[in-house]
Amino acid sequence: MNFRYILPIYFFVFSILLAESDANKILIQISNLFNNINRSMIIESSVIKNGEIKKSQKVKIQIYWPHNSKKKRLTLIEFFKPKRKSGVKLWEHTFTGNSTPLIWMTMPVTGKLKDISNKKPKRNDFDISELQLTEEVIFAYQNSIIKNSDELIIESISNIDQQKKLIYIDKKFKFIYKVETYNKKNKILRSIECVEFKLVDNYKIASKVTVNDLKKKHTVDIKITDFSFTEFADTTIFEPKGK
Repeated sequence: MNFRYILPIYFFVFSILLAESDANKILIQISNLFNNINRSMIIESSVIKNGEIKKSQKVKIQIYWPHNSKKKRLTLIEFFKPKRKSGVKLWEHTFTGNSTPLIWMTMPVTGKLKDISNKKPKRNDFDISELQLTEEVIFAYQNSIIKNSDELIIESISNIDQQKKLIYIDKKFKFIYKVETYNKKNKILRSIECVEFKLVDNYKIASKVTVNDLKKKHTVDIKITDFSFTEFADTTIFEPKGK
């Protein structure tokens, strides 16, 4: 056996595995950046096609991390737009471990509370969850660092359909400012880019995001306003309640 050839191959394979491990570690750090930090914000999104607004949505999101509880994170989403959803509220409770989250929603018009934990979400033009990075999402891809200088770029290849994502990261603030999605032929399908941001308590927070969907031939403009880190005086708002 010729170790002159075997050893370089070994170190090459090892470097790939190490790069993947480092990429996963970085992405997990980013996904955990706001863990145990209570916060509130308003998110408004508009789907634009041929210069016209086709759909719009405005919600207030409040996130609370209870102490000494089996519940890990409580989220309340209140809808202001579209008009047919105005007044609708959605609660999500996540738990320590791998327990399935519980989700409730008040129904439009009647205001009655409904458990939608087992209901698959509809695929709309844009969903707020697309701005979230979770460990489940991270491990659904093979991740590797392809550039590490002033900016950090991570390449993520799907374990299912081999689609590729390029994730652009501000190293100083651990802030993802752009994500590009490509098909198997390396043709760009979609880009999500933070075009404006602000600093809140030394955290870099997106204030304007643009989604360019080349497949659906539309863009989505997203504005994040009234962002704050807050201690909620009344935590009962996070308990599901209908009329």
